[in-house]
Amino acid sequence: MAAACTHREIRLVQRVLRDGRVAIVKQCLKCGAQKDGPVKRLPEHDTLPEYDGEIFPAYDRQRKELYSQLVWEADVAAYKKWMIDYDAYLSTPEWKEKSRLVIEREDRVCQGCRKAVATEAHHSTYRDVGAEFLFQLVALCRPCHKRYHADFVSSHQPTRSAYSPAPERGSSEA
Repeated sequence: MAAACTHREIRLVQRVLRDGRVAIVKQCLKCGAQKDGPVKRLPEHDTLPEYDGEIFPAYDRQRKELYSQLVWEADVAAYKKWMIDYDAYLSTPEWKEKSRLVIEREDRVCQGCRKAVATEAHHSTYRDVGAEFLFQLVALCRPCHKRYHADFVSSHQPTRSAYSPAPERGSSEA
C-alpha cells in the first residue's frame, strides 16, 4: 500500500467518477494523488481543469528510477567493501596455508590446463570465503587463473538494466 501523499502542491480539479458524476477534488501536482474527499461544488468549478491521470505514472517511473540508482550505488559500495575485506583475507596466514594445501593436493599441477605448475588457489565459490572448505578451492597456474577471472567477469558483469524496475503486472513487457 502506498504511503499517504505529503506533498503541498495541490490544485482543484474536476474528476469523473465511476458512475459518470463529476466531483471537484484536490489533486497533488507532484504525485497525482487525490487529497481528501470531494469539495463542495460551486458554479465557478466548471472552469477547473480535468483530473490529470498522467501525473502518477510519471512520478512513479521517476521514483522507481531513483530507487534503482540507489540500489545500484549500494551494491557497488558493498562490492568495494567486500573486495577490500577479501584482499585483506588473501594476506592472512590462514589463507596462505589453505592455498598451500590445495596446491599440494593437486601435486602442483594446474587444474585449468593440466600442463603448467599450479601456483595459486582459486575459489570455485565465494559463498564461504574465510571459512571455505578445501574442496571449494582449485589449484591453478597464474595464466589460467587470470583467464578464468577475465572470462567470468565479462560474462557475469552486472549491467544497469539488471537494476531496472520489473515491468508492472499486466504490462506487455516480458
